[in-house]
Amino acid sequence: MQELILIIGSDIKINGPFFNYILKDYVENFGSLADIKFIETGAEIFKILENLSLEYDKITAYASSENFPLIAKIIASLTNDMLEIKDGFLTPTLAKKTSQKSFVITLNKALINLVEANPLDKLPKLLLDKSDDYTKFYIYGFEYESIKETFEELSSKFDMDIDITNYSKFIAFVKVKERKFGDMSSFLDECKTLFKNKIIFNKNLAEFVVTILKQKAQKISFAESCTAGLIASKIGEISGASDVFDGSVVTYANHIKNSWLGVSDEILQENGAVSKECVLKMLEGALKMSGADYALAVSGVAGPTGGSDEKPVGTVFIGAMRRDKNVIVKRFLFSGDRNYIREESTNVAFSLLFEVGEFFKEIE
Repeated sequence: MQELILIIGSDIKINGPFFNYILKDYVENFGSLADIKFIETGAEIFKILENLSLEYDKITAYASSENFPLIAKIIASLTNDMLEIKDGFLTPTLAKKTSQKSFVITLNKALINLVEANPLDKLPKLLLDKSDDYTKFYIYGFEYESIKETFEELSSKFDMDIDITNYSKFIAFVKVKERKFGDMSSFLDECKTLFKNKIIFNKNLAEFVVTILKQKAQKISFAESCTAGLIASKIGEISGASDVFDGSVVTYANHIKNSWLGVSDEILQENGAVSKECVLKMLEGALKMSGADYALAVSGVAGPTGGSDEKPVGTVFIGAMRRDKNVIVKRFLFSGDRNYIREESTNVAFSLLFEVGEFFKEIE
């Protein structure tokens, strides 16, 4: 099933925050991204839309209010249809589904959902059905190369198409589809056995954390430096987060680490803020302040400036602690730009949480 995200017009393309909102909303609806293309509203747009409708099975097309009427008219022309005003906006009479500022119509082999997308407004409802062709999940705690080798064998054994990526240092992301004689149920059962049930079927790691903590009636807090609240933000995106998350702290400056979390001047002077000793005290301080059952703490050099020979850019200390004092703090050296280092630090923090907590029911 070939699927496409089609962005029509430069007004959406150049608006980074709004474009990111579109992509995030799409993933919320369909589980993962599709191909992405940008087109302008020039003379070639008739031909472009015609060709795309022959290449793809499902197209989610976004156009602002400036371009939406034109694109609706073009699609109607290509389908030998006409437009009518329905619910206050233009839609083809042959539309299969309609909602406010969104409709679905068939053009050649493709189902096209045209959506009016305007910056500063909430996106309209997406109307295409979610494809059930793929099953997606994360695997925690196994070497990536070992996972790849295992799936090469399972692909043949269960007649499956398998895509895999090294999502994070301790986590792989897997996308699986049955072939003609595939057996998804047996495939997943064997995966659970081979990988000791350390499989996450939630849409992301934060949702998994919230789900498990709610089941255990436990809470979590964070003390963040270089991630600057990113971990807390990931948790806050999940519905029901307030059941497991009361609050956290962002402690960039050393004097804030000292006064808010109790990191001593001696530790900061002798070891520095980017150190195992500092992160350990940040963990203790976060648990003390919040009364939570778990804490995560991060302090590092996200770059591009601030590195040294001893602690180059990408050096990050990450820790996880359980209230019973089960604790782990590790040093990592990540590569990438500032935001990628912060994202990876967040993913690794969740991984260390899985290590100190009982987040998986292992199969013996």
